[in-house]
Amino acid sequence: MAEQGYSLADRGERTRVNVGGRSLRPCGTWAAFQRHQSRDEALCEACAEAARRWPLYKRARDRYRRARKAGTDPRELERLAEEMLRLEIEYRSLERVSDTPQPPGRRWTVYRFDFENGQQYVGITQRSAWAREAEHISGDKRLRGGSASISALVARGVRYEHVIVATDLTEGEAYELESRLIAELDRPLNVKGVIR
Repeated sequence: MAEQGYSLADRGERTRVNVGGRSLRPCGTWAAFQRHQSRDEALCEACAEAARRWPLYKRARDRYRRARKAGTDPRELERLAEEMLRLEIEYRSLERVSDTPQPPGRRWTVYRFDFENGQQYVGITQRSAWAREAEHISGDKRLRGGSASISALVARGVRYEHVIVATDLTEGEAYELESRLIAELDRPLNVKGVIR
């Protein structure tokens, strides 16, 4: 599988084809197979194989999830997990790199909250950093990334400064900078939560 450019570490880093401003899954995926069918297009070889392999992977994934929920013996669970991952790699390795020109990727911003009590929070976003500030302060539990901790401090009247650390970064650059900054913090909200 390695020679085809896919490993388990690549999950979440999928190639997408830009069509009319929308991101579509490339050939060699179940989504592309369904797209061919809905448009009455001839199936390419990669999509035909993906249509054969997707149900195998999906069944293995469902078996593993049911077994884990039922508290199956750890050795059997491990065997099911290995089977699921093997089938996933076989399925994912069918994805074709698109030759469609790709638009520039959306750029990322790294931001930081500096609270007067010494605590700090570092985050990244593709959207407006100010929109993320409002989400963090809202304390909405559906949102990820420190919202409860930040909103608790704001609710207690702890003043803070919202700092834009860097903008116009690639995703990799943003994640690298975020990780480095969090590691340098003395009292990071990212890790420890609110200090009473």
